[in-house]
Amino acid sequence: GWRDPARLAPFPEHGPFAGLDVPTDVTVSSQVLAEPDPGLDPHTWARLDDGTPLVTADQRDKGTVVLFHVTPDPSWSTLPLSSLFERMLVRLLSLTEGQAPLEPRADHALAPWRVMDGFGRLVAPGPGDGPLTAQDLLPDGTARVGPGLPPGLYGDDTRARAVNLAPALGPLAVIERWPDGVRPRPLSGIEHEHDLKAPLLAVALVLCVLDLLISLVLRGLIPLPRRPRLRVVSAARPLGIGLALGLGLLLVSGAPTRALEVSARDSAAALEPRLAYVLTGDPAQDRVSASALAPDRPRR
Repeated sequence: GWRDPARLAPFPEHGPFAGLDVPTDVTVSSQVLAEPDPGLDPHTWARLDDGTPLVTADQRDKGTVVLFHVTPDPSWSTLPLSSLFERMLVRLLSLTEGQAPLEPRADHALAPWRVMDGFGRLVAPGPGDGPLTAQDLLPDGTARVGPGLPPGLYGDDTRARAVNLAPALGPLAVIERWPDGVRPRPLSGIEHEHDLKAPLLAVALVLCVLDLLISLVLRGLIPLPRRPRLRVVSAARPLGIGLALGLGLLLVSGAPTRALEVSARDSAAALEPRLAYVLTGDPAQDRVSASALAPDRPRR
């Protein structure tokens, strides 16, 4: 059982309940848990919102065993009392044998229910997708597939007729004559891919060595002659403005410097400890600060 009633997730596309709307008032409070198995996913036709299988099926001989993991009364779930349960049973009845195939009649056309897009997926029909009429059927029972009649399922969510694309393709043959302006190019004439691993590794290695040499020069670990220094700076300019400025700073760093003269007052101030305080503008607070720094001074 569940502490909080769980709700149904949208039905998977591979099951017979695909496309059915899931009411929000259908909840499940208890159920029979399916045994975990890696191959359980294709046998699951309905799930809860947390992924727990609710309806599972397995083919046995010529039939299919379908198991609803709840009781037929509302003690475990409100599904048996909902209209969704009735629509699910109608979908299951459409899978049974003995029913006449759904065909269009002269007075009744089949509206498109799901059509196939360019990627082979069943999607909702568009405004330009017409119905399947009796005139669209060929003598062999196949339909004339075209822009207005795409392959897909025609009918409704309970019963549908499949319109396949393969019968309308015709025999596959090698193209002997290409249209004007089209130049076929065999795969054997296409240039092979070039492996750039080795060249890229070589370039990376050269850059690493160059970076190491520049770093050693900037740190002064590689001594350079005086005169060629200007040449080194000139040659380093293409490497970047930052490197040129760094070398320029190294060249001018050898300028002579002189020591600053220190007065006797500054020397005494640096050698002897002195205490001070900042004037805040508040006379009372300033008097307290002065009294704390000069305890021998009489307080006012």
